[in-house]
Parts: sequence; C-alpha cells; structure tokens
Amino acid sequence: MNNIRIAITGGRGRLAPGLAGFLRQGGWEAELFSREGGGGFRALVELTEPAHLAGFTAVLHLGWSSVPLVAEENPGIEEREDLPFARAMVMAAKECATPPLLVFFSTAAVYGNTGDEPATEQKPCRPLGRYAAAKLTAENIFAQAPRACVLRISNVFSPGCAKTRPQGIIPLLLESARTNRAITIWGDGRAVKDYLGASDLHSATAAVLRHGLCGTFNVASGHSLSVNGLIRLVEQASGHRVPVSHAPHYVWDVVKGIFSSQRLRSAARWSPQVDLTQAIKDMVAAAR
Repeated sequence: MNNIRIAITGGRGRLAPGLAGFLRQGGWEAELFSREGGGGFRALVELTEPAHLAGFTAVLHLGWSSVPLVAEENPGIEEREDLPFARAMVMAAKECATPPLLVFFSTAAVYGNTGDEPATEQKPCRPLGRYAAAKLTAENIFAQAPRACVLRISNVFSPGCAKTRPQGIIPLLLESARTNRAITIWGDGRAVKDYLGASDLHSATAAVLRHGLCGTFNVASGHSLSVNGLIRLVEQASGHRVPVSHAPHYVWDVVKGIFSSQRLRSAARWSPQVDLTQAIKDMVAAAR
C-alpha cells in the first residue's frame, strides 16, 4: 500500500479518529482534517485546493456540522457550512489530473421510513428531516465528481461513543443501567432501527478503498431492532433495569429503518461481523 494516502475529514468527530487508526494499522497512510486545523489536524480548506487534493488517493468525507436534533434546532446550518465545502471539493477534484476517489459518508435516513422490506439503493429517497435532506443534497453534489462513492450508513455504535451527544442510544442506555438515571425515549420505543458496529464500518470502508468502488452503497448490519428490544438487551447484559421516561416522538425521526447491504457485500466481498447482543455484553463487561 505504499504511496496510498487517505485524507479523512471530521477529525475531531466521534468516528474519524477510530477509522484513521484502523486504516493505519492496516498499512494505509491516513491524515485527519478538521475545520479549524491545528492540534495535529490539517485544515479542511486544503481539500478545496487542487494542488493539495491531488496528493491524496482518496478522501473520506465524514465531517459534518450537525446531527439530526441540531439540524432541526439550527435550520440552514448545512447550507451555510457543509454544502459549500462539498461543492468546492468536487470542483477541486475536477481540476486534478488524477482525481482522488471522494467517499461521502451519508446516512441511511435519506430513505425515510422504509416499511417492512429492506431498502436497497434503488428505493426512492424521502428524507423526513433537515439532516437527512441535507445529506441527500450532498450526495447529489458528490455524484458530479470524477470519482465518487456514497455510503449510506445506519446507526453506528462503538465502546468509544460519547455519552453526552444527542446521537448514539446504546452508550446512553448503558450509562442509564449503570447509574439508575432515567433515559428519555422519543415516542413509545417501538421505533425499529439498524445498528452497525464501528468495526464493521471500518472494514466496509477499507473494502471500498481496496476495490476503488464508485456509486452508492448501503452500509448496515442487516439486523434491525426496536428501541424497546435494545433496552431489553442492555438490561439482560447488565443485570440492571434501564429506567425510561418518554417524550413526544419527533416527526423527523425514522420509526422503521430496515436496510439491505447486498450490493456492497457483492461488490466488495464484505460482510458485517459484529453481533449486537455480544457487543453489548462486551461493552457492559468493559465498563465494569
């Protein structure tokens, strides 16, 4: 893998550092970028300059200014901060003699509610909220790049997920079981979602890079579970009850997310390995 350089945006986020570490362990050269730069991170603006962009084999674009709740509370944040950067990077890629592969980390929430059949990449997208709608707009921007891959990712979890962020329910449930402090659930807990282990996201990304894939691919475990079912798994693994309070359901929050990753499995010879039940047991054991 000599002379293969990977740029990864979102360096101060929750996913990019772990992905960079995984790729480096596999022999890739990976550099982290952040909006401001400094502190060991390169400045994001460099990736809008063809001379800098041309030095990379691929760019993994994880950087994003919002999560779903923040997007609803701060309307237009993506139009101000994220979409202009996406357009600038795509324009820079068009000016490179050998353009890098631009890999955009989107969200499976672009489909909206999927119904009972797993959503494939051919399913029409009907995003419910501002966050997913902005991601879909960015997908269309990246589709104009000379070489681009869009990854529609389900709900990623890992032992390192922060407990205080408004996304990532699993670490919040574990903390609730440990402290006996109530966790607030949006709606009645029957919302069904796909939970993808971070290590599976890492291996999927590496497979995309190895095969130089272009196009759109779902990245999901293929096994969806209700929030109530997730609570039961945490209670069984921890031996403690998870106290729950309920808040009204947000209209922009997906209540049924079932996805097929068969296209990526076939194209990249990839398959998820993380078992959710065992992963939760491992996270409980690590916390102890």
